Amino acid sequence: MMRTLLSQRERARREAEAAAAEAGRLREQLRSTQSKGRQLHSDNLALYEKTYGREYEATISPFSAFQRRERAARLAELSPPEKLLLAVSSLLLSHRRARRGLLEAATT
Repeated sequence: MMRTLLSQRERARREAEAAAAEAGRLREQLRSTQSKGRQLHSDNLALYEKTYGREYEATISPFSAFQRRERAARLAELSPPEKLLLAVSSLLLSHRRARRGLLEAATT
């Protein structure tokens, strides 16, 4: 009887040690995963700020709102030929290849 109790106690001790080791391993894995999650969150936030930062600032900046209103007012004052000229020149000057083509056409 005593031998059976001792063997059960020893088996319970081994199982408890194994469970404690498993809990320690899982705790470490949880810490690692949480750390990785925090790092990914900060990377994601930095990328989001980099991607959408200017757009966000433009929506809350009173100076940019004023600038947009003034630009719209100046555009409204232009005649149709001037608007056409502005649109074409903006299109040509906004693209690198178009600027290069315009320069080559002007020099030949």
